This record gives sequence, structure tokens and C-alpha cells, in this order.
Amino acid sequence: MSVTGTIFGIDGGGSTTRLLVADAAAVRAAEAAGYPVPVLARAEGASTNVNSVGDEGLKRNLQELFDRVAAAGFPPAAFSAGCIGAAGAGRAGERGRVERALRSVTGPDPALLIASDHEIALAGGLRSDRGFLLVAGTGSIAYALAVDGRTFRAGGLGHWLGDEGSAFDISFRALFRSLRSGEGRDLPTTMLASLLEFFGLDSAEDAVPFVYSRFDKAAIARAAPLVAEFRDRGDPLAVDIYENAAQELLLLCRSVRDRAGSSVDDRRLLLWGGLLENDAPFRSRVCDLVRRELGDLYPVAAEGSSAEGACILAASGRGLR
Repeated sequence: MSVTGTIFGIDGGGSTTRLLVADAAAVRAAEAAGYPVPVLARAEGASTNVNSVGDEGLKRNLQELFDRVAAAGFPPAAFSAGCIGAAGAGRAGERGRVERALRSVTGPDPALLIASDHEIALAGGLRSDRGFLLVAGTGSIAYALAVDGRTFRAGGLGHWLGDEGSAFDISFRALFRSLRSGEGRDLPTTMLASLLEFFGLDSAEDAVPFVYSRFDKAAIARAAPLVAEFRDRGDPLAVDIYENAAQELLLLCRSVRDRAGSSVDDRRLLLWGGLLENDAPFRSRVCDLVRRELGDLYPVAAEGSSAEGACILAASGRGLR
């Protein structure tokens, strides 16, 4: 559909949500020129992850965001279209809940797109509505969007079924492989004492209730920089864990690249997520592997934000309803 007039884009983060207001034609012109999205108004508020805040919390937090831009001269009736992207929102169940909450605030008129967080990340990071994306943060996923609208993804199945090469994967493997190493069943390491201290555990036996009774994915993932410190000191197990993580991310990229073929005309690979953005040696290793093994993809850093990406997708008209 052709989109005109005022639009909004929402980056529905797990802790902070960002809403941008823009003009659809200006967004498309900026995208074509590779410029930042020209923003008319913006607001920031609490989480809009429906699985964290629930349906009522989602409605309340969205209402507060729209109240703030309404005070700047953009009430819900001003919008012709909008896009919200959030973790899990690409799945049917969560998508329906997010759409109902958003409609309760905007009313029935704006055309809406409910997108996943990786869709708006790709659009904002490349300032384009197609291309390749590799995410390695707490979790991991590879994703591509083709010219004809088809999507391709690998990974993104969560910490037990996927998330290979992520901060959680690195940290969890460091813990359980350090325990194995203490029994002579893995590579040598000196990480275990530091990992136990980091997690607030007094002994190796305390790892059992920590994992099975008090499991906290985010808390475990936060140990990745500690494992990186040991990697940089040459600890054999830490080096191996990070090398395996880089190889796993390569496999995610290969899977998406091979299945997408030539249907994705933008061959840039956007690197996204805290693990890739904050760990220069790891990012360099992943880039080296991609260039060597997948020579037609070109790793790049983000040019824009996820909220800008939501605006780009809204202005494109693709998938709005």
C-alpha cells in the first residue's frame, strides 16, 4: 500500500521503549539517500515486551508513550500508519496481543505492522527494508529479507534450542565446561573460581540449584565479558569456547545466505547485538570468518537505530494492514 502523511515507529525494548514520529515521504527520501530518519517528535517509556509486562501493562505503557507525542502535537488521529517491533512479536500469539494493545491506543484507522525486533534492527541498521542481519547479544539469530518480501532466518529458538554463539551460550558453556574440566573431562582452565564468584556461588555444588532452581538467562549471559578476559589471557578453555561461538555464528549466516540465494540484492551483513558491538576481538574474528567463508557478504556496523527501522518499515507500506 502507498503510505502518506504522518507515521510512527516503535522500538519495543525489554526495558526501554522508544517511539519516533516522522513524515512517510521524508522517511522514504532519507532511506533512498542513506540519511538518518528526519524525526518530528519522540518519546521514551517503559517496556513494551508483552511477555514481561502483560497485556494491561503493555496497554498502559503504550498509552503513556502516545500521550507524550500527543502533547507535542501528534495525537493518535494524526497517524496514517505505524510499526512496532519487539522481541517475540513476529510470532502469531504475541503479534495478536501487541496489535490489540496498540489498537486500544491508536484506534482503528492507522495501518499497522507488528514486527519482530530483528526486522526493525535490520531496517534501521542498514537504512533499508532488505538485507542480511546477524544478531549476537543475550541470544542469537541470523535473518534476511528479500526484494520480494520473503524472509529467511536461522537460530533464534531460545537458550535451550538455539542461541548458539550468544552471550548466554558462551557463559553457560564456560560454567558447565569448567565443571567438566575440574574432573579432567575437558580442556584445562582457571576460570571456575572466578565464575563461581561472579555468580555468587560458594562451591561447584552450588551450581546445581543455581541452574535448575534459580535459572536466570540474563544473569548467566552477563558473564560473557569475564570469559573474554580469560580468552585474552590465553586460557585454553575460554579460547575454545569463543572460537566455537564464532563458528556457530558463521553457520547461522551460511544457512540464511544459502537459502536466500540471490533473492536478497543488498549483500551487506549487519552485525547487531551487545556481544558483537562491545567485544572487538570477537567481532573481528566473526568478520574474518564471514569474509573468508562467505565472500559475497560484507559485514557492516549499524548506521541507524531500531526505532528508525520501524519508521522505515511503516513508510514502505510493506505488510501494513
